[in-house]
Amino acid sequence: MDASFRTHFFNGEEDLAFVRVGAVGENWAKIHARIPPRGQTGSELFDSDVVSVGAIVIYRPMKPVGDWIVGPKLFTSNETDWNSIVKIDDLWPGTFYEYRLTSLTSPNTHHDRFPAVGRFRTVPDPRLASNAVDGGVFSFAYTSCIKPGFPYNPLKSPLHNEGAEQLAEIAHERHLDFVLFLGDFIYADSPFYAGNRVQDYWRKYRQSYASPGWRKLMQSIRTIHIYDDHEIYNDWAGQDNDADPTFQPANQAYKHYLGDANYDGPGKGENYYWFRHGDAAFFVWDCRRYRSPNHQFDDAEKTMLGPTQKQVYLDWLGAVNATVTFKFVISSTPFMTLWSGPDGAVDTWAGFTTERSELMDVMQNIPNLIVLSGDRHEFAAATIRETVMEFSTSPLNQFWLPIKTLSQENGLGQTGEDKLLKYIPEGNQKFSTITIDTRDSKHPKMKFNLFIDGTVAWNLTYEAKPVTEPPKQLGELFPSWEHFMNLMQPMKWLSF
Repeated sequence: MDASFRTHFFNGEEDLAFVRVGAVGENWAKIHARIPPRGQTGSELFDSDVVSVGAIVIYRPMKPVGDWIVGPKLFTSNETDWNSIVKIDDLWPGTFYEYRLTSLTSPNTHHDRFPAVGRFRTVPDPRLASNAVDGGVFSFAYTSCIKPGFPYNPLKSPLHNEGAEQLAEIAHERHLDFVLFLGDFIYADSPFYAGNRVQDYWRKYRQSYASPGWRKLMQSIRTIHIYDDHEIYNDWAGQDNDADPTFQPANQAYKHYLGDANYDGPGKGENYYWFRHGDAAFFVWDCRRYRSPNHQFDDAEKTMLGPTQKQVYLDWLGAVNATVTFKFVISSTPFMTLWSGPDGAVDTWAGFTTERSELMDVMQNIPNLIVLSGDRHEFAAATIRETVMEFSTSPLNQFWLPIKTLSQENGLGQTGEDKLLKYIPEGNQKFSTITIDTRDSKHPKMKFNLFIDGTVAWNLTYEAKPVTEPPKQLGELFPSWEHFMNLMQPMKWLSF
């Protein structure tokens, strides 16, 4: 009973305060903070008139150490559960900065809730950076699915998160640049669905952030996110209906705690987005908001992405095709069709094969395209049409089942379109790190490491195809479809 229901009745974490770095560009950075007034209860925070508190962000370059610069003011209110995001502009590319929060009344007085100094590095500008120094090598991690307090241990914090502790250690040891979190940051429907009030979602987010492990992680590295189903409801299909009374409060809370600190999307409230880091471009899909119901017949009318997001993605593929070496597509649910089980064959792309085939007709012609996914609480690596590679890693801190649900005989594995490279279901804590190395522009490489319960369980080196055009800022990229076919080559990899 304590394991299942404690956090529903206790550990509301209304007094939680934190600051973190979200999206970072070549000359800007987003800072996200939660700053509640002290000593108020949950009901007071929500039901009182609008109240505002805040802080001032100050920052300075670290190498060489510069003077502190007074940045933007953060104002938080009970309308957003005391969350606010500000953007620091006019920074230098590829530069290390430190920042801190100070009192609203005096930028020379540190904020009593934030005594520590935070750090971040802006993204190198590929037009200026030397491949051998700034833009040539960077590393990041990705994972999904956390349940604070799992597995139950009465001797530990009820919100402990061992996976985040392990990831924080690796982030520090390997100097990771960022973490991509691919959904299920909260479980709004576990142990039961409390209802569709925004306060119920806020509570879940506060508990995930209050975990000692997650606090350690966000102090050492910046995180960027996308939701999956459990930020809303299990196996959620939004059907492009933003007026849905379940989606509205869930999306509101997601933006307050995660989404608003991400990279900006097209600008109309979308949650999908894209960005570039070094010689790699990323497109983060929204696999929930626009999707058709899982039970719908799998034909041309059934969609995971919706028509607008799909067209934006295809335009992005054309833009990065011959101008960026590595292309990462982020899917909160697996793109491969090798899972089965109660929902593995319907809630993943296995239930959307018509649209997947439409996408693959283009994706198979894009060199060095890699899909990263999560969701299944297992690890699997596969190739699709022998051109696209996928790595699916989860959970960061959740259960795994001893019943194997993935097989080469499932889905399009039967035809050979999907080919399994590695499958490891075991492990309550899983995350993967990826290192991009383009210092030798003629022989770019990607190194992949899977961590399970704190140790490397599998690794792979992927030898990529060099691009034919110099890297540019993402905003300057334009489609170059004529390069598609002559850029293709068979994949090469070495696994150990």
